[in-house]
Amino acid sequence: MIANVKYRGKFMKRIRNRLLTFGSIAVIAVSPAFVAAATAKGRMPESVKLRDLLLQREQLHGAISKTDDKIKNITVLINDLETNLEKLQKDAMPKISKIEKEITSASNESEKLSSELRDAEKTYESVNKQYDLLKRFKDFTDKKINELNYEHIEVDGENVSDINDAKKKFEEAEKSRNELSQKIEVIKKGVTEKQNTIESLKKDKQNIIDKIENTKNEITKNKKSLEQNEAKMMESKVELSGTNFEIKIEEERLNW
Repeated sequence: MIANVKYRGKFMKRIRNRLLTFGSIAVIAVSPAFVAAATAKGRMPESVKLRDLLLQREQLHGAISKTDDKIKNITVLINDLETNLEKLQKDAMPKISKIEKEITSASNESEKLSSELRDAEKTYESVNKQYDLLKRFKDFTDKKINELNYEHIEVDGENVSDINDAKKKFEEAEKSRNELSQKIEVIKKGVTEKQNTIESLKKDKQNIIDKIENTKNEITKNKKSLEQNEAKMMESKVELSGTNFEIKIEEERLNW
């Protein structure tokens, strides 16, 4: 009986000591002093830190997936552009060669017309001088004949013949002058048409060259974008690796 009482006394004392110890730990764990000590050096409670790390990992996975999609799309675009560039360059060679031949031909024709124009203008200048001279003579003789007619004076046959010859020469000069004037206008129109043709051909050639250059620039721009996204992907993967390492350490610390 006495032995049982002693045993029960020791057992109750042991339970009381354990309760006191547990109570002390509980008080310390929830006390402001404990929280302050835990966060004094910028450290968060471990459960919050792990949650933030897991969220960060999820965000990094999303960013990597998004960047990976961009890289794939840009790569496809670059491949399409390079295929298109190859075709453009292949098609451009015969087109440009043909255009250059047409430009040369049109330039030669334009130069020929320009030469004809210079000759026609030179001839016109000579004919026009003759025309002006004959016109002045015609005007003078017409005036004199009118004066003689007014005075009822007849012109002798020799003078009449000379006047008629001069009149005929004037009419021929006038006709030649008009024909040359029309010819000059036709040649000028031809020269203008040839020059317009040459300018149009040069524009066609430049459009082909510009299309190739624009495609090259587009490829360069997208390759630069690809490099930037690949660098971004690498940075995200490095950050993800570091985050995974921190998560592992934090999980081991919590399980310790």
